[in-house]
Amino acid sequence: MFMTFLLIGVVLLMVEAAIPGFGIFGVTGLFSLLAALFLYLGGGGQALFIVGALLFLTLVLGYWFFHKGPHSRIGRRITLGLRFTADKGYEATERLPQMVGQTGTAETPLRPSGRVAIHGEPYDAMTRGEFYEAGTPVKVIAVSSRQLVVEKEVP
Repeated sequence: MFMTFLLIGVVLLMVEAAIPGFGIFGVTGLFSLLAALFLYLGGGGQALFIVGALLFLTLVLGYWFFHKGPHSRIGRRITLGLRFTADKGYEATERLPQMVGQTGTAETPLRPSGRVAIHGEPYDAMTRGEFYEAGTPVKVIAVSSRQLVVEKEVP
């Protein structure tokens, strides 16, 4: 019976790793492995105590790892601490829809994508298939996938 629970647990964990879902296969696999350990240890009161203690220790270490670990000395060394802020050149996409209707200049050739400058700020842009040379005045007509869609500005 021990080998049956062990094999079922391993197979369920492999299924969870191959097909990520809501964790049903993973949790069932872990309980199956705990049942296999319980049976391997003899199935008595002492085995129940050991399995319960291991389960409790796993929960405590899991809580620490996810909630306290990243702020510990070791956690700071193994996690990425970068912040993506506007002063480092990163920007949120919330500003892009406000750009529709604004005018600017193509900084690079738009063939059909490139860079444009609007109010002195550079942005990724694309046309609807037309090619524009650098320096061409453009107008923003839409936003698509973090890029401005522009067309040639007609005076």
